[in-house]
Amino acid sequence: MGLFKPNIEKLKKANNIAGLTQCLNHKSADVRYGAFSALASRNDLNNDLRSRLKSMLDDPSPKVRTIATMKFTKRGDKTTIDNLMEIINKGTQSEKIELLRIIAGRGKTVDQAIMQAIGLAMVDKKELVKIEAIETAGATGNSHFIPNLLNCLHDNLHTVRIQAAKALYKIEGAESVGHLIGLLVDRNPEVQKTAYAYLSSIDSERARNALHDLKFQRLVNGMNDTESVRRETALKIGEQKIREGLPLLYTALDDEYKEVRIAALNAIAAFRDPSSVDFVAKMLEDKYHDARLEAVKTLGRIFSKNSLKTLEGALKTGDRNVREEAQKAIYKLRSRV
Repeated sequence: MGLFKPNIEKLKKANNIAGLTQCLNHKSADVRYGAFSALASRNDLNNDLRSRLKSMLDDPSPKVRTIATMKFTKRGDKTTIDNLMEIINKGTQSEKIELLRIIAGRGKTVDQAIMQAIGLAMVDKKELVKIEAIETAGATGNSHFIPNLLNCLHDNLHTVRIQAAKALYKIEGAESVGHLIGLLVDRNPEVQKTAYAYLSSIDSERARNALHDLKFQRLVNGMNDTESVRRETALKIGEQKIREGLPLLYTALDDEYKEVRIAALNAIAAFRDPSSVDFVAKMLEDKYHDARLEAVKTLGRIFSKNSLKTLEGALKTGDRNVREEAQKAIYKLRSRV
């Protein structure tokens, strides 16, 4: 077929299936795109033509491959994964968002390929794509995304943290109480408001205490106060071993002041809780040497295989003192786990 561009709209109005099918072979990507779009919207196609449309997943034009991927993903076709990843990796912001909305529209899923694509989009550089991916993760109802969402609770963007809270609540329900409690002391009031709203809707003693217990409210207020008060409150939680305050300490690891982060680490160490390891591990990347050193010491007081594994990874750091402290901690832990 030559470069002459046929009128797709005219062929569509004339119900010219043969003409539209022929346009799938046109040299112009725009023509192939238009023909595919016109044919894919029909419900009266035979099997041969459906197969021909599916072959457009391998079209040389990214534009055509993208629309084909959108259509077949919406239909639940499981053979589009390579194209899905191409869109997530190289597509425009609008293409990524459209694809994620299509995936979300399919509801709950355990498809590993789909989850891989969502997970990749959750770390996209574009805020809107990341937020859409988090919402999509919530729509799947799959607990596989919980570790990803917990990471998003510590994102620099408060809009991302809010969406992560919503997704966690959607997936975990009452099980998300601990994570939501931590957000009561988030540095952004909108995040705090979101956490309060979800905790208010959860029928559990822990949620009610977080919102109405006067002693706990004093801790929350303290962690929302000045730098010195936040530091003292964090230390108090550890010294008095107020286990309900652990989620507040996890949030304090994101505090803008190093002294508050170090105090939170010191307090976390008092509980020796294996579930703290992943939170503490992030502090090994802190920009301050003494904060990284305190993180190693804290890991050394948590007797778990995960803590030991994390410390072994710290041996690769360029900080000599951190490496030496990690080696000491590893030596002690190996006799206990």
